[in-house]
Amino acid sequence: MADNSNFYEITVLLAGRTYPVMVSQNEEKIVVAIAKQLNQQVDEMQSRYGSRLNKQDLLAMLLLTRSKELQDVKSQFMQLHALDQQLQQLEDILDESLANQQDFYS
Repeated sequence: MADNSNFYEITVLLAGRTYPVMVSQNEEKIVVAIAKQLNQQVDEMQSRYGSRLNKQDLLAMLLLTRSKELQDVKSQFMQLHALDQQLQQLEDILDESLANQQDFYS
């Protein structure tokens, strides 16, 4: 079981509803900032869609949007990781080639 002694509960307001969230001291400001940003986005969406959607619908749409953004970032990370591996392979080939060249001229 994880040690929860460094965590405490804060209350976060999302789309007009309160939620208890366990955070560490380092996380609190980040979680509060994220909640503020989410609330701003819900408000923007609500002004765009009016009364056609309730807050839960808006949160669901926001969840889908954020999930897509996260998937895009993961995909970019994987591409960068693959590129990093290719660069490392090229560096290894160059190092080996230089070592062989030095051996040849020695």
